[in-house]
Parts: sequence; C-alpha cells; structure tokens
Amino acid sequence: MSLTEEFLKKCKQEELKSFTKLGANEKIAINSVSLFQKFEESIQEEHTFLDVLKAFENISNKSGILNFKRKPHPGSINNCMGRWFELIFFKYFDLLLSEQSTKGSLKEIGKLPSATDSKKFIDLFIKEQKKILKEINPATSNPDFIVLDGIDNSIFDNNFEWIQKFQSTSFFGKVDIHNIVGIISIKTSARPDRRYQQLYEANLVKAIALRFGKTIKFISITLHENEKNEEVYYSPSIVSIVQGGELKPSVDKSIVVEKISDVKIVYDLLFN
Repeated sequence: MSLTEEFLKKCKQEELKSFTKLGANEKIAINSVSLFQKFEESIQEEHTFLDVLKAFENISNKSGILNFKRKPHPGSINNCMGRWFELIFFKYFDLLLSEQSTKGSLKEIGKLPSATDSKKFIDLFIKEQKKILKEINPATSNPDFIVLDGIDNSIFDNNFEWIQKFQSTSFFGKVDIHNIVGIISIKTSARPDRRYQQLYEANLVKAIALRFGKTIKFISITLHENEKNEEVYYSPSIVSIVQGGELKPSVDKSIVVEKISDVKIVYDLLFN
C-alpha cells in the first residue's frame, strides 16, 4: 500500500474536499496547514521527506479534482511542498531540542518570516544589540530558522505547542546573539538564484556574529543533491578572507536529508 493510500484510509470525503478551495483568479488554493495537521500523526520518522511530500501532493490533486475537476496549479503545489517540508522538519527538530534541553539551559528553534519593516533580521535581537546593529543597518532577507542554546527561559509562551511556535514571531526582540548556535536554511531544492541568496545570508550572519565576538554555524538543508550548489556554498566566507589565515566556507555544511530521522544529523552538526 502506498503512503497516499495509507493516509487516505483515515480521511473522509468531506475532509478531502476541504483541502482545496477557489482562490484569486479562479485558481485552486490548497489549505496546506490543515492538510498537514490531518495526517501529521500518521507520519513516522522512518518515512522519507519526499514520500510524505509526494503523498500530500497526491491528496491535494485528488481534492482539486473532486471539488473542481482539475488539479491545483503546479506553482501552488511547489509552494506547499516548501511549507510542508518546513512543518515536518520544525516539528521533529523542536521535539529533539526539547528532549535535549535541561532546566535553565533550554534549546529552541524559531521560524523567521519573510523580512518586513518590523521583522527584519536585526529586529530579532535584544535592545542593546539591536542598537549596535542599527548603526550598521545590514540589509538581508531573513533565513528560515534560528537555533538557540543555553537560554534560561523560553522565547515563546510556556503553553505553546510546536505548531504555535512555528507560526509565532513573538520572539522578535528577545534573542541574545550569544545564544544563537546556528542558522538553518531549508529548501526543497535550491534554484540558481536561491543559492546566492543563501550565500549572502551566510556571509552576513557570520559578519554580524563577529561583531559580537561570536561564531554562528550556517547549515543548508535540501532534498536534492546539486553539485553547483556545493561549489557556491563552500566558497570562502568574506570574514575568513578578511581575517587571513585559514579560509573557512561560507556555508558550514550543506546536506541532503532523506528520512525524517535525519533531523538528528542536523542536530549533531550544530551541537557537536
């Protein structure tokens, strides 16, 4: 039995229909979060990311055909693929961090939204650090996730479930840069333009960290191997070029994850 069939056994027709609706310009929109939440308890660590995403794509197509006699647009599917990848990774990585946390020394992950006037990267930081960074005024897109270690109190409300953490931006203004262990960039596949975006983000993060005498790891995660990406990611960081001595890569590690349990590999890269 395929994963699609396994998931659909737990789904009534009315639920299946609820996963798609007509959006702007009569395009079929996918209710990506509600679809994910319907099947999240059926996802197992031994499943591969690609198998789960393919099952979600198949279910979305079935819903579109059932409702409107056509599939959602491929662009809509691709956007949802990215969101589902982020949701699955965040859930299991958050669980792993919780297991490895101790009282007074918490490990946490936060998802950054797209950069806006009030949610730029420098807006993450506590008041005195933001003041210093505002003088530099570094302009960058926001990376996907930040990972923190050694914090006394959660950057989220104590009663937050993982999905609320994923959707929250309440931690902006609460982050001490000295608690950031790493930045994670997560993409289903890295388009040529995106690889240079990640390279820029990695270099800027390392330059900002150096300003505070800190080192922050930058990890890139994807589902598909691409040699061109590797060539770009492992080019020397601007910080290491300026400092002289040993040249170090801009992106500390670029990995292709297969099974959901591979989140443990990412954890080891950041903390070991």
